[in-house]
Amino acid sequence: MADIFVDQIAGPKFTAAVGSSVTLGMLVCHDGTRFEEADADSHSTPAQYLVVGVDQYGGDDKRATLARQGVIRDADSPYTLGDVQYTSGTAGAITSTFPTGNGDLRQVVGRAISTSEVEIDISQPKVRDDFIVVATYDTTGEPGLGITATGWTGPGVDSNGEKTYIGAHSLPYNFLSLLEARVITNNEAGTAAVDYDFTIVGAYDGQSNAQDTGTAITAADVANTPPAANIIEYFDVSSAFDSDFVGPGRTWELFLDPDGVGSAELQILGARLVYLVTD
Repeated sequence: MADIFVDQIAGPKFTAAVGSSVTLGMLVCHDGTRFEEADADSHSTPAQYLVVGVDQYGGDDKRATLARQGVIRDADSPYTLGDVQYTSGTAGAITSTFPTGNGDLRQVVGRAISTSEVEIDISQPKVRDDFIVVATYDTTGEPGLGITATGWTGPGVDSNGEKTYIGAHSLPYNFLSLLEARVITNNEAGTAAVDYDFTIVGAYDGQSNAQDTGTAITAADVANTPPAANIIEYFDVSSAFDSDFVGPGRTWELFLDPDGVGSAELQILGARLVYLVTD
C-alpha cells in the first residue's frame, strides 16, 4: 500500500498519548494508559478513534490527533467502491472482509467511496437490552406450561427438586461489555428468603458444547430481602457472565437450581441482559 493520508476530518478532534507503533490512518482503542491499535480479535479492543495526525516524538512520548470521522486516502487504490469496512484482526487496520473467527468483534467503521478513498465514521457505543424468556423444558409440577399469576406466565418453582433453564441465547457479534444480568421473578405469594444456585454453559460455533462454564453462583437470594408479596423481583447473575465467558457470538444457557424456595412458589419469568455494543 502507498503512504496513507487522512483529510475531510469532521466533528471534534483531540490530541492524546499513543503507542509507539501507531501511525496515520490507524484505528485505535484506549488501553487504560494510552491509545493503541484496535483489533477485531477481541471485543475489548474496538475501534474508538481514527488517527488523523501524528506528532514527531517517539516511544512513550508519542502523541497523535484523533477523531471519529475522516477520509483515508491511498494512492495505490486498494479498495472496491461501495465495500463496507470493518475493524480488522490486523492491529490498527481496516478490512472489507467480514470477521468470522470465534469471538471476533464485527464492527462496521466505514465504506469505500472510491477505489482510493474510505470514509471512516466510528459510532459511539450503544446500550442494548435483551429479555430472554424461560426455556420450555423444566422439572416443575407444571412442565412446559408453567403457571399464571396476576397476568404473568412462567414456571412456578415450589421445591428444591424443581429446576428451570433460561436460554439458549447468543451475545451479538458487535458485543463490547456486559452492564447487567438479571433473572426476573414474580414473587406472587411473598415467599420467605430463597436459596438458588446458577450455572452457565457457553460455546462458540464449532466448539465443544461445554467450552466455557463461566462462574457458578451459589446460595443466591433475590435482590431485595426479605421479598415481599406481589413484587417483580430479580436475582443478580452478572458474575456468572465473567470476563472470560462473554464474547461476540458466544451462545449460552443458564441453569436455575433452587436449594430452597422459602414457604411459597417463586415464578420465573426470564432474564434481562444489558450490554454495550459498537453500533
